[in-house]
Amino acid sequence: MGLVKSCIVGPHLNTIYIDSKNIHDETIYNPNSLEKMGTTVITGLYTLGHVGLYTTPIWVPVFSKCCGFYTALKGGVGLGVLLGLGVLVRGLGRRSNKSYIQFLEVLSSLDLDEKPSEEAMRALRRYDFDYSAWPINFKWSDVPEKDR
Repeated sequence: MGLVKSCIVGPHLNTIYIDSKNIHDETIYNPNSLEKMGTTVITGLYTLGHVGLYTTPIWVPVFSKCCGFYTALKGGVGLGVLLGLGVLVRGLGRRSNKSYIQFLEVLSSLDLDEKPSEEAMRALRRYDFDYSAWPINFKWSDVPEKDR
């Protein structure tokens, strides 16, 4: 269950570098069809939400006249279920992709409490992924007091 959860909430993987010394030796990460479908559903709902937000002055008066609260509630619940299914399908697609599992193993092998070793960081640098998942390897408390 832990691996499936990591696949669901894990970062987006863009590129896998074959050799970290030569940046031109790279391969684009190819998600499988389940991951593509889940990402498409999530992206579509995200876009729909933003379009809906900017067109609120147009559709709220019209929607409030013709439909009631429960109709809006049913629509919101339906979109929420669709979003949840999209996230689940994307996670299952990532779980069945060997490249993504190898990436997660490298990412999870880093000890989050300690400063990562150079060897572990070298293995992690083979992947181009969401920056928000990059491990913290600098602590201000490690800087000597005179250099602050």
